[in-house]
Amino acid sequence: TKYPAAAAIRYESGGGLRISNCKINSGERQFHHGIDVSVLPDMGTGVFIVTACSIENVTGNGVNIETPPSSTFQLVVLNALQFGLYYGAGNAVRVEAGSPGGIRYVSVSGCAFLGAGGPDRAAVSLTNVNTATVGRGPRTGFPRLLDTDGCVNVATV
Repeated sequence: TKYPAAAAIRYESGGGLRISNCKINSGERQFHHGIDVSVLPDMGTGVFIVTACSIENVTGNGVNIETPPSSTFQLVVLNALQFGLYYGAGNAVRVEAGSPGGIRYVSVSGCAFLGAGGPDRAAVSLTNVNTATVGRGPRTGFPRLLDTDGCVNVATV
């Protein structure tokens, strides 16, 4: 039986989360996001590590991380991920803080970004992030590697 869901994996708060060696395939597009991190209001938390995973066929973002203006989140490590986003107009990685610097210390490295042509989108989208590094990996279907808005100390390597 198939159950539509907002995300294959959803994380809202706590002392951190590590996800490794998993395969998320939405099949008939039953998930909007592959992994969704939505920090609760007035929360300060962090340490989110995802390694060696494949995220495919979601209709939104592969990894979606967001905080409300009253929360902070720090230390996000996304390493050796493969994205296959062929439906929708989402980013492989979207990190959006509700206030400037609300999310700090983001690393995206060793990832492969595959998507269908069509929407003008970046593989990685960062908003209000303080200190991030985004690595250049194989990329098709995403015209740009990176979009930023309100960020400081962001580098591509």
